[in-house]
Amino acid sequence: MRDRIKCSTLVDLVLSRAESRPEQNSHIFLRDGQSDEQIMTYADLDRKARALAVALAQHTAPGDSVLINHNPGLEYVCSFFGCLYAGVVAIPVYPPRFNQKLERLDSIVREALPHVALTSGGILDNLSPHFEAHPLLRDLTWIDTENVDASWRDWERPSLDTDSLAFSTRPVLRHSQKG
Repeated sequence: MRDRIKCSTLVDLVLSRAESRPEQNSHIFLRDGQSDEQIMTYADLDRKARALAVALAQHTAPGDSVLINHNPGLEYVCSFFGCLYAGVVAIPVYPPRFNQKLERLDSIVREALPHVALTSGGILDNLSPHFEAHPLLRDLTWIDTENVDASWRDWERPSLDTDSLAFSTRPVLRHSQKG
């Protein structure tokens, strides 16, 4: 019989599992939909989420919104949990396709008012040549989640409870204390 763990948030759950079952798989992503696996353990997820939270804390305050601009995969999962670990609200968006216009992304940024976007280096390389024509996107702090150099050991747990907002598909009407 499995031990019952009392967790009131997803952060509590991952922290508990990272401590009690660090090598157990937390997520398996099938790149080809069938067999090409990427595997992440609870320890891996915890360390990466902490590192992203430390990086986010340099540019955000708890309750701020943060754009997650990733393709499906483990980097998306880590970015989402990084937002939870930082106490910020994740605003998930699909990256624009190569020839797609950026007005949809502009509109989301205009409504959600994030200061920061989490993405991969490849997606950022595709977007950045268009920033001059899209000042809302240019003015975001873009964090390449594949190359975060913040130490996960510097993470400070935010104040979270069962009423804390984890993500939103609608504008988040909060203002940062950091600018």
